[in-house]
Amino acid sequence: MKHWQAWLLPIAIVVTTGLQAWYVSLYYQWQPFLVIAAGLLGLILLFIGRTKAWRKTALGVAIAAIMAAPAFWSLTPTIAGSSAGIPSAGPSLLSSSGNGGLGNGTADSGLLKYVEKHQGNAKYLFATSNASTAAPYIIKSGKAVMAIGGFNGTDPAITLKQFKALVKKGDMKYYLSSGRSGNSKIEAWVTKVGKKVAASQYGGTSSSSTQGFGSRGGMGGGTLYELDASMVK
Repeated sequence: MKHWQAWLLPIAIVVTTGLQAWYVSLYYQWQPFLVIAAGLLGLILLFIGRTKAWRKTALGVAIAAIMAAPAFWSLTPTIAGSSAGIPSAGPSLLSSSGNGGLGNGTADSGLLKYVEKHQGNAKYLFATSNASTAAPYIIKSGKAVMAIGGFNGTDPAITLKQFKALVKKGDMKYYLSSGRSGNSKIEAWVTKVGKKVAASQYGGTSSSSTQGFGSRGGMGGGTLYELDASMVK
């Protein structure tokens, strides 16, 4: 091995340990010093090691120091109980409220009782723009709720013609509009021909009081529309 090549591992340990310590310092005050101390310990043992076994031990200490922060980062979603629609990791999850994840939203219990009571033989409890809005209702009721815009509301998962066919067949009686949907043709048709259900009928005070998730996963209001076969031309 060339002389300069022998320095590659120590340099890699120093640079990586320093980088990890800097990341940790963005969230914690004294923990970065633990990362630095562990990295330096591994580095010192690597230099003073006389045997192959000793050097392996030193390398293990250095690797543990380098991997400590990433290992903790990867565990934060589990520790925080996060189920975000857009996966993320880091100490910030431990201090956040946890809202914004798929299924972490609040289903409007009054609205849910209303659509369950009037669902009849419809296949779907209701349709809405995205999976983030649908998820809390699916979890709470165990019934089918259609997300016409797919996961984020931007995917035209079903055409207007197909949606009308469901309404005409009686499989779809309600649509919960968040006011934002990538499937604009269906949204426009529903808001044009659908019958608005007053929020007061399911315990709300206005049509915008329905709790749910907007097309980007944020909390937002919604309007419930009733649909029937006579509306399909």
